[in-house]
Amino acid sequence: MDSTPTEVVFEFGPYLRAYKNGRVERFFGTDKVPSSINSDHGVSSKDVLIDQETGLSARIFIPSTIKPGQKLPLLVLAPEHHIPIAYEDSWAALQCVAKHYNNEGPEGWLSDHADFQRVLLAGDSAGGNIAYNMVARAGIEDLAGIKILGACLVHTYFGRKDFEVDNYWPFVCPNTSGINDPRINPAMDSRLSSLGCTRVLICVAEKDVLKERGLLFCETLRKSGWDGEVQIVETEGEEQVFHLFNPDCEKAVILLKRLASFFNQDRAN
Repeated sequence: MDSTPTEVVFEFGPYLRAYKNGRVERFFGTDKVPSSINSDHGVSSKDVLIDQETGLSARIFIPSTIKPGQKLPLLVLAPEHHIPIAYEDSWAALQCVAKHYNNEGPEGWLSDHADFQRVLLAGDSAGGNIAYNMVARAGIEDLAGIKILGACLVHTYFGRKDFEVDNYWPFVCPNTSGINDPRINPAMDSRLSSLGCTRVLICVAEKDVLKERGLLFCETLRKSGWDGEVQIVETEGEEQVFHLFNPDCEKAVILLKRLASFFNQDRAN
């Protein structure tokens, strides 16, 4: 009997398992919450189609109390999918946003409420890596009409040890060049000194295995010649993305307030 359907080729517990026949089994985070125009939680949401051919879509959130014509900073959260698809999808989302500058796009929520001069990118772990790669790309490719003010990189994946580079990263990105791949090693990234934003917030956690890479990124960015502002915050006694697993704990609330402060740093009084 052919054992291929159950033959495991990669396991990344407790998150996913990949089989030889191409099937990927995710163990959590697969439930989808429907969007809601009239939310009881103070936030309304809708799903918009970005690319009809690929089915790429994004979800937009706005406060339920927003006033007509009121402009808000546009925060883009990076998705977590297979490399390089995640990079390309995220860039397509930014291009879609840029099309709405001067009310030229089809989505009213973006045209009516997004402040295109106050765009911010953010992501956790792998999402932080995607957010970094987007601001790096924005530094060399034009996104006419929008200005990316900052990037918030929370517990970002920039690789860890040779073991992960040899096993985890090649699974995520089969065409990788290894430990010197600029997508996980910004020190090797020629785009580092020309990031397409004015400030970066780097968040690390004391017990996170990715902490040292985050600190190294901070040091490398400061020495790169980039003329933006680098901020860093460390949460003591916590592990990677603790705020997602326990969002109501005191330290998660403190971190969220720090992120909000970063997002609103340039907000006019």
